Amino acid sequence: APRPRHARRTYYRQILASRRRIQKNWDDTPVTKVFRLGNEFHLLHSKVQCLKIREALADKKLAIYDAFCLFNDSRSGLLSLGEINGAMQYLKLQPTELDVIDFVTSADQDGD
Repeated sequence: APRPRHARRTYYRQILASRRRIQKNWDDTPVTKVFRLGNEFHLLHSKVQCLKIREALADKKLAIYDAFCLFNDSRSGLLSLGEINGAMQYLKLQPTELDVIDFVTSADQDGD
């Protein structure tokens, strides 16, 4: 059975702490995705969501930058959960609240 995220994170931090190499912040390592996602299903689900969004943007003939400008209603340079939900609705993807949160969690690398 898969271990909970916090157990995996603790184990990985202990492994990093026991190394004799230069210590890195675990957030800066590629393995970080393992700790941010619940399991492999979430990783696969987020990849499928990205693919659906890209296909929907291509169908509407929107470049990624143009789509970002269209969906960034607040002009803040960041997309809020509401703006992402609105974008998915516009692209006719019919997301649930959990879909939007999972998408943001898997895509947001710096937590802003």
